[in-house]
Order: sequence, then C-alpha cells, then structure tokens
Amino acid sequence: LEGRKFDIRCFMLIACNKPALVFYHEGYARLSVGQYQSDDYSDLTSHLTNQYQQKQREDYKANKDDTVWSMSKLAQSIEELSAGVTWSTIEERICGIMKHTYLSAKSQLDNRFGFFDLLGFDFMLDSELNPWLIEVNVNPALHTSCSACRELLPGMIKEVLNIQLELQENYTAKRPLWPLKALDRFKLLHRSRS
Repeated sequence: LEGRKFDIRCFMLIACNKPALVFYHEGYARLSVGQYQSDDYSDLTSHLTNQYQQKQREDYKANKDDTVWSMSKLAQSIEELSAGVTWSTIEERICGIMKHTYLSAKSQLDNRFGFFDLLGFDFMLDSELNPWLIEVNVNPALHTSCSACRELLPGMIKEVLNIQLELQENYTAKRPLWPLKALDRFKLLHRSRS
C-alpha cells in the first residue's frame, strides 16, 4: 500500500469452548513507515510492520498515525487497487482461516466455563490478494497509541466484557447461552451445541 509493506491484525474471541462460541472482530492494518525494498535486508523496518520495529525509525513519531489504518481505509485502498477483488471476499477468506485454526486447536483449549480468550490473528496478502496467516498472538497488543486503535479497541474490549458477563449470567440462571444480546460488532465464526 503506497509502496509500503503491510499486514492485517484481526481478533478472535473464544467466548466459550464448550459449548463453542467463537467470534471474529475486524482489526486494523499495520504499515511500515518507509518504502518496501524487497532486495534490501539492512532495514528491518521496511520488512516488519509491528510497532516495536517501526519505533526504531527516526521519522516514526511524525508518521505514527499513518502506520495503522482502519479496516475501512484498508478496504477502500484495496478495492481501488484491485481488479475486482472486494474487501468482503478477503474478509470471508480470513474468517474461514480463523475458524479452521480454532477447530484445529479446540481440543487443546480449556473447557471450563468462564474461561475466554481474545486472540490477535496476523495476516498478509499475496499478489492475488489471498490472505495468509502469519501468526496467532495469545496476548495481542491493545495499545491505543494511534487514532485507528483509539477508535477500535475501547469499544471492542467493552463488547468482550459485555459478552462474557451475559454468558455468565445466562449460565448461572440456566438460560440458553445463545443468542446473545451483547453482540454488536463481533461476528459469529463458530458455534457448537455441546
């Protein structure tokens, strides 16, 4: 994007593992400050988009807000640059990868009710705009040091807490766990009945 390397951070909420209630939340794009040079490995900041690496650059503070884009800004840029690939298609593929990742690891997760996880999923897009999973972060950064994160993260965290409180209230009162009134911007990825 604009000659800079980028990746995409999305979030998964495993609100409950048994029965499974797993949700997707949009995140943001992380961009390098400087131009991407595929043949120059001396500058790690053009290859690694995380904030730790970007802060190493002298021009980071002046460009900090431009290193994290909202999903709507990313979607607009991708749709302007691509030949017919829409952001909704990419997001659908990302959700499929996230669901598959959850199902692959489900048996290793804690099944006790009341335990939940908020995970950060990092993706990159290839030249055909196919998403590829880079890594899953069990402790994703929730810093609000730039405008895109200030707009996204506080509301997301509030929704996580509201979902978890509603689940606990329903469980304690022996009411059905689904549907959830607290859902706003999280989207259901996977649900099992037991």
